[in-house]
This record gives sequence, structure tokens and C-alpha cells, in this order.
Amino acid sequence: MGSSGVRHRPKKKVPRSKIARPEHVLHWPRFVFWHLATPIHPFLRKASAKLGLVKFDQFLDGKGRQKFLIGTIHPDHSEESLVEHLIGLGYAGNTVAWQDSGEVASLRLTDGFRFQYHIRIFDDGEVRGHYEYTPEAHPLKHYYEVDMEERRDYFLKLLDGKIVPN
Repeated sequence: MGSSGVRHRPKKKVPRSKIARPEHVLHWPRFVFWHLATPIHPFLRKASAKLGLVKFDQFLDGKGRQKFLIGTIHPDHSEESLVEHLIGLGYAGNTVAWQDSGEVASLRLTDGFRFQYHIRIFDDGEVRGHYEYTPEAHPLKHYYEVDMEERRDYFLKLLDGKIVPN
């Protein structure tokens, strides 16, 4: 929240996250598939949710958000300044992600082809994050949150001074 006390949604165009090239030859078919499917994923996500083909509510808390609350945006900062900070560190828009309630930004930093750091920023100033499988490498492990980790220390260091830890 800036000095005016009003929160603003990020205005800067957020670059789209690129899929990291896989090291193992067995991952290349997935890489090619997701390279083609990523641009239409938002449409498929909406359609599959409307048709009831996928259920995401089972993984959400009472606010309709995934777990691992890191904190809230520091009063001297805004969603936009936080997004700009993360982009400067290599984070980019996460097109292949479900959208939580009140989400204004979803960014990720891939850690090779198989893993990613994922941060979500919300309209009430909450910031949540986790480390997980990428949907491109392991769609089912990603969907079912297999081995999803909090990595709180990493995110607190990354966002030092920009958030108030919970």
C-alpha cells in the first residue's frame, strides 16, 4: 500500500514465464506439448472448471487460497512494486496455474524443468508462496501438490523489507 493508503493492481505488463528446457530426453515430449498448450491453457482452465472436470477446492483454505502464507505487503510498498521486484529477480507470469480467490498476480521462477518457486499476491495484500513440481514436467504431482514445500526462509529473504511476515 503506497502512501495514499490505496492498493493498486499491477499495471506493468508481466512477462510470461518460459518453460525451462529439460535435461532428460524423456521430458522432451512434455516440453513440446506444453510449449504448444500454454497459450490456450487459460481458456482450457476456465472451461474445465465450469464443466466440473477438475476440482481445485480440495486444496484451498477457507479464503479460497492455497496454503503457505508468507506475510502481507509492507505499507510502504504496493502489489506493483512487489511484482516489479520479483520480475527483476527473474520471476515471470505463471500462465499455467489455477487462480486463487482475490489473486492479482501469480509469478514463478523455474528451477530447471521439473521444479518452480511460485508466488501469489492478493488484493488484500497477502503474499503466499511455495516450491513445487512444475505442471509441465509432472502435471499430476503438481495438481495433487505432491512434495509441495513451504520454503519460508527462501521467500522471507527474497521479499525482505517488502512484506510484513505473518
